[in-house]
Amino acid sequence: MVALGREFTELHPGNLNYPIRALLPQRVRPDVKIWDIKKPPFPLDQKEEGACVAHAWAGELASAPVQFLVDQAWTWKFWQVVQKQDRLMGNNFGGRGATVLAGAKAARAVNAVGTFRWALTIDDILDTLAFYGPVVMGVDWHESMYTTDRNGLVRVDGPIAGGHCILANQYYKRHQLFGECIGLLNSWNTGWGLNGVGFLRIPELMRLRSANGEFCVATDVARRS
Repeated sequence: MVALGREFTELHPGNLNYPIRALLPQRVRPDVKIWDIKKPPFPLDQKEEGACVAHAWAGELASAPVQFLVDQAWTWKFWQVVQKQDRLMGNNFGGRGATVLAGAKAARAVNAVGTFRWALTIDDILDTLAFYGPVVMGVDWHESMYTTDRNGLVRVDGPIAGGHCILANQYYKRHQLFGECIGLLNSWNTGWGLNGVGFLRIPELMRLRSANGEFCVATDVARRS
């Protein structure tokens, strides 16, 4: 049994005031960019808890270019901080889940992130992955996305099961099987995708973004220098 947990109320108007675009270079994207993460302990396992936001942000903190020492025990403690941040914003989801914004504020509250911005367009997302760092994604999760094909491809199809938060930490301009795509690190242990990693083609990413998708980027200058 796996769980989701991304709660969505509305796109926060403040997101538009903090776009990542101003920090991104105008260059041709590389063929491949992978923001390495330490394995083990990743991928983590949120089990039956709606703690995907905490787990996705834990993955962000453990990813290059600057990697924090994060494990499953730390992430469960961090999950409490995430829920507290939602309550401070007037949200009480009763432990069922959390907002992406609460995850960002929680990372700041524990002094792991100084600032954060938002990728507002597909090019913002791809350029962030290509040049800047990982992206924490909050998206609708369709029934087909509970599994991937044998090569790890994620298909967006079927009814919406709920919301999920997942980390994007790979970019491929010409993946040998999927063409241009991004790589996703899930929080369902190794049973999903290829040892916890799946691949999402750009048209599918566009579909998720257009349906109230949220894409948050840690931008603390000290961490990203």
